[in-house]
Amino acid sequence: SHDQMEVGIWNATERSSFFEDILNSQDFPLDGLESIKHHSKQHQWLASRFLLCHLYPSAIQIYKKKKPMLYNGPFVSFSHSDKLVAVSISARETGIDVQKLDAKICRIAPKFVNAEDEKSINLPSEVLSLSMIWSIKEAVFKVYGSNLPFKNIIIKEFNSVTDKALVH
Repeated sequence: SHDQMEVGIWNATERSSFFEDILNSQDFPLDGLESIKHHSKQHQWLASRFLLCHLYPSAIQIYKKKKPMLYNGPFVSFSHSDKLVAVSISARETGIDVQKLDAKICRIAPKFVNAEDEKSINLPSEVLSLSMIWSIKEAVFKVYGSNLPFKNIIIKEFNSVTDKALVH
């Protein structure tokens, strides 16, 4: 149920130093930041952790089996695309995904779309439909982990008015 979940989305137009300074002042562990080579990925990492601390001020993050976890709290999921970052915090396993619309998704669609998905999601453009399919599957993947191939995630129903998807 959604009553035990909080979602935050931030358009991270600030400089990376803005996020890093705030995280440092809150003693948030920045371990791993130095291993991220690209500045844009570092920016996304910092912005998403800032958003986590904004939503859940006592957050101290760790990783377990490549999934973000909190030492002292609920389940958490991160997503980022371009300047957009998102965090979901929930009492139960959670997954979130945001995507910048990009026509390149059409090239990789055969790797993740099946016939059932195409019947369930029919939005005004192919790029929008494929991006929605990808985002739903990415969010499900984040809950169940790396042993779940995207093609095996089948979207049975999608309601664009309520933005709810039923997956199997």
